[in-house]
Amino acid sequence: MKGLTSKEVLERINENKVNIVKNENSKTLFDIFFGNIFTFFNILTFGIAIWLWIIGAYMQTLFLGVIIINMSIGIFQEIKAKKTLESLKILTKEKAVVVRDNKEVEIDQSEIVLDDLIYYNIGKQIAVDGVLVDGNIACDESLLTGEADRIYKNIGDRVLAGSFVTQGSGYIKVTNLGQETYVNKLTNEAKKYQKPKSEIFNSLKLIMRVIGIIIIPLGCLLLLLSLRTNSIYDASIQTAAALIGMIPSGLFLLTTTALAVSVVKLAKQKTLVQELYCIEMLARVDLICLDKTGTLTDGEISLKNAEFISDEAVDLLAFYLKKSSDDSRMIKILKKKYSKTKKEYKVIKEIPFSSENKYSQLILDNKILSLGAPDRVLKDKYDDYKQKIEEYIDQGYRVILFAEDYKPLAYILFEDNIRKTASETINYFQTNEVEVKIITGDFPKTASLIGLKVGIKDANKYIDISNLSDDELVQVADKYTVFGRSNPNQKQVLIKAFKNQGHKVAMTGDGVNDILALKEADTSIAMASGSEAARNVSHLVLLDNDFSHMPDIVFEGRRVINNIEKVASLFLTKTGFSILLSIFTLFLFKKYPFIPLQLSVISFFAIGTPSFILAFRPNKNRIKGNFLKNILKRAIPASFLILFAHILIFILSKKGIISNDTMASVGYYVTALILIDVLINVSKPYTKFSISLIITMISGVLLSPILITKSIEILPIYRLELNAFLVIFGGFVVYPIYIFILRWIVASLNNKKSD
Repeated sequence: MKGLTSKEVLERINENKVNIVKNENSKTLFDIFFGNIFTFFNILTFGIAIWLWIIGAYMQTLFLGVIIINMSIGIFQEIKAKKTLESLKILTKEKAVVVRDNKEVEIDQSEIVLDDLIYYNIGKQIAVDGVLVDGNIACDESLLTGEADRIYKNIGDRVLAGSFVTQGSGYIKVTNLGQETYVNKLTNEAKKYQKPKSEIFNSLKLIMRVIGIIIIPLGCLLLLLSLRTNSIYDASIQTAAALIGMIPSGLFLLTTTALAVSVVKLAKQKTLVQELYCIEMLARVDLICLDKTGTLTDGEISLKNAEFISDEAVDLLAFYLKKSSDDSRMIKILKKKYSKTKKEYKVIKEIPFSSENKYSQLILDNKILSLGAPDRVLKDKYDDYKQKIEEYIDQGYRVILFAEDYKPLAYILFEDNIRKTASETINYFQTNEVEVKIITGDFPKTASLIGLKVGIKDANKYIDISNLSDDELVQVADKYTVFGRSNPNQKQVLIKAFKNQGHKVAMTGDGVNDILALKEADTSIAMASGSEAARNVSHLVLLDNDFSHMPDIVFEGRRVINNIEKVASLFLTKTGFSILLSIFTLFLFKKYPFIPLQLSVISFFAIGTPSFILAFRPNKNRIKGNFLKNILKRAIPASFLILFAHILIFILSKKGIISNDTMASVGYYVTALILIDVLINVSKPYTKFSISLIITMISGVLLSPILITKSIEILPIYRLELNAFLVIFGGFVVYPIYIFILRWIVASLNNKKSD
């Protein structure tokens, strides 16, 4: 083997045809810190805090604590994601032996150039795509395909980067290297950072965008109005209170914290969560796509039966196994059972297994023994035994034929090991209206039979998609349950098709061939025993390779979503009434009703503390409706009730029914107690714990003005006049009546529409 000359190598280096892989898609640490610190609302919040510090209103800046914690969690999560993405590698960093100037030399893999001749032997991982030009090797391509079968290569066969040489040795001519290899094209797609495809995440982003449009012009108008009648100090405090009230920063903190706690809980159940919001996404899934190997099966095979023609056939098989140099999985399994024989024959020649022949042979002095695929071993005699062989195949077995002089001696039956928990897990998904499909690189018939064994509905509807175009694939996506002989792009096309049909799609996989589909899916799940690429690109990794953990993950997602959906209405009620009060301040009140510390106390007792506690209650109820619509149904009515209460307080003060000195105190108590009403509503179903929580929060609202009277500028409730007390009590009891009337009106309107 001559290989390239030094001159030819230099030419290729100058043409940049070198095996260098660039890391272009990962975010830098600067990007992460900058993106999390310098958001619109962080800049606004810190700006407000700095101004309050400048004018000496130090006690009014307690709201910064929530912002700093929320920002820290965001930075931590993105750095974790960055490390995960940068660890996405399939190729190990070994030396390469290449032929240059008629001799073999050892170089770094990064020094390989196009058209190099590289020598590989057993145990080496192939670093580039190429063609076998000399020798005979077998490769383990499980990292690329997800299938653990050994692939035998002959001269002229394509060899892919990322595969391992498990038998033989040979020289490979480089055809693709660096970014152009099959494996790097796939992993580069996987490395591209994507924001979570989460309804909660997107809803929170939408809320912040809408508030962002409102907050600046409204804040400027409030400040200008307040400066006409107040000092800079008082005007600044009033405007700061309005702006801080509009920002539901605690909602982001609550959401990330609740999800982070779920991550810890799932870790104890051998489930690694690599993306916070994926817990929510899996709970919303209505279609899950499974890869047969590693999910329904454990990736191993077992010997089911061997039907021998005669007792002599058993001895011949044992002799064959003793003399064979093959060390594939099937041969190792057979050797464990059929290893003892006293028979001895003279072996003239051994023909090893190859992907072209699909059988191996021992040529003896008086007979030929063959082991392999029945159609290849029997050749033109296959039709004589076809019916018997296909009966075994129809039962889901892999049939290996042992023959003497091309006549059957034994039908050896292997089967995939189905996970013990597979049927139970499949039944759970289907009873919860989650559709199950299989997308595999294996034969569709084999996958279909396994699907039927574990109870997948319509698993008998299968198709070989190896020769389908993308358009044809989209058309059949909803017509079949099992899709066999799929390639990486076809898996991705199918996931897109399911999503375009309106499904929330989860995908399981364990090979590099799965990573495009895993990246496309709303939620992706990998087995720890799978390829490193599949693990790192997936949202979830099942550390003990046990698919039965999936229901626990779904239950955890339901708990988080249902609880956050309930308590989020408290945060958005504060945002809603802050915006409404700010608007009415411009036209009616002339002075914003709160200072920042008052809102901080209300938020602590009526919103923040109870929300964080209630967010961790058990809740396995199915998720219903749209997240944003569900929380607005509670938040909007409560926000308007607080507005109406403040308008009433303003009118009563103008008429002298309550004094101007108690007006701010009445507004504080009414607002806090209406929020407590919302808290009582979202605390259902009631338990001793939730009732104790409500009583504690009411006590906090009432006792705070007694403990910090000077700073909070609110009178203790016992010092209020009777009229003021009656207004506060009325605000507290009117909420359930108000909600009942609104629901009755909505129900009446819906009935009229249906008529």
